[in-house]
Amino acid sequence: MESIRDSIVTIEMRLGTWTLLLDSSISPKTYLNSILLYALNDTSNDPFTHNGFSHLNMDGLNEYRIVRVAELLEDFRTLQYYIAAAPIEPSNADDYYTEGWAALRQCAIDGQHVLECAADTRVPTTSGGEEEQCKAELKQVHLDALARRHEAQKIFLRQQAAQRWIEWRDQVLQGGRPSSKNRAALHACDLQLRTELAAITDEDVYNDLLTSDMTFGRWTGEDPSPRAVVRWLRARR
Repeated sequence: MESIRDSIVTIEMRLGTWTLLLDSSISPKTYLNSILLYALNDTSNDPFTHNGFSHLNMDGLNEYRIVRVAELLEDFRTLQYYIAAAPIEPSNADDYYTEGWAALRQCAIDGQHVLECAADTRVPTTSGGEEEQCKAELKQVHLDALARRHEAQKIFLRQQAAQRWIEWRDQVLQGGRPSSKNRAALHACDLQLRTELAAITDEDVYNDLLTSDMTFGRWTGEDPSPRAVVRWLRARR
């Protein structure tokens, strides 16, 4: 069997045949988009009715691994849409360097970075034959997808906090501009934003996403640990 990253894997589904291209020679963005060719389909419709992956599935879990990666990258794609849609510049240029708008611009930068940061192109090697090789490569892609979704969720939560700050600030200003009369209230808005941003931790994000996945009945049995996710992200900063 060729490496997963060098071959086109055909997944037979109830609604038709879809292909998943994993090619180590293409850019990380194209690499992720190619996986999403599969993720864009409704994986709730019994995707492995025809057992299209039986020859790659010694332990019976590779189908689940493929669906899990697809789910994670579909989540990542959705989060990227929201991140890209958030505002980054105020209507009044005087507000450009205020805390909330600075946070929104940083979120846009971070969102682009997590989309384009390099995937791990090293192909893991095993001694258990082609089935174990397939398993090892799927688990590597699993970590990639889970870490990208994790970081995108953190960015999205930071954006939400910053946009709440905009609403609070607008309520204080009431169409006016900062002055000695509203300085204390505006400072309180800044403090609240800092508090909310500080509360967005890797541990909480990981646990909240895991709870959501389990609520929707997703398979999480081999999800990488929070430590592995943070280590993957730190290596790409």
